Amino acid sequence: MKRYMFILTALLMTLSCTSGDDGNNNNVNTQGYNPYTVGSSWEYNKTGENALLADANVVVKVESTAEVKGKNGYKLSITEGSSVDNDYVVFEDDSVYVYDDADGDSLEGVEPEDMEKGERWTSNVYVKGNDGFVQAVDSCNAEVEEEVEVPAGTFTALKVYCLAQTSVGDDLTGKLNVRDEKIVYKVKGVGIVKKIIMDYVEVISPLDTLVVADTVVWELNKYDIKK
Repeated sequence: MKRYMFILTALLMTLSCTSGDDGNNNNVNTQGYNPYTVGSSWEYNKTGENALLADANVVVKVESTAEVKGKNGYKLSITEGSSVDNDYVVFEDDSVYVYDDADGDSLEGVEPEDMEKGERWTSNVYVKGNDGFVQAVDSCNAEVEEEVEVPAGTFTALKVYCLAQTSVGDDLTGKLNVRDEKIVYKVKGVGIVKKIIMDYVEVISPLDTLVVADTVVWELNKYDIKK
């Protein structure tokens, strides 16, 4: 799970970048919810409530094929101003896996490749804390189809709701509580047209408690799907 608000030292994200060889798009369904063909790109308008997160344009692009955990996958770049991060996508066993690094150590999310309205699934995802990776249970539900209006147009989209929660530490030495809610609107042949990320982080120490909460909204501005 990409968490832009985890600037807190208690939960810094370490993002690694690994290049891959150009290849074909034989295992990508361009008419599905994840048309991650090499060269495809999506530009989003991102807005956030928290002052730590400035409003910005974000460009997501499929840069190349890449090896992820010994499997064929795809390397995505996420460009926001001068900052560039990477995600890695693998299609396997009728599911789509998104990793935060090419080693596959940090799983951001899993979803059925051909998910349908009413489908539910649960997966174990990982976020990186100050003492290493911590596990969170991510529960998702493809709830309904809704009409969504964004700068790129009006779409009939499948609304997917996901909730991931985790708690690390104890009351004596300190505790980190994380709650991550996502509402993602996906369209076949396009991908994500809108997503709403609601993050809640509570850092509890023996002397004090720090709470940071934020809502970030991504809306599709334009897109280019390569066939």
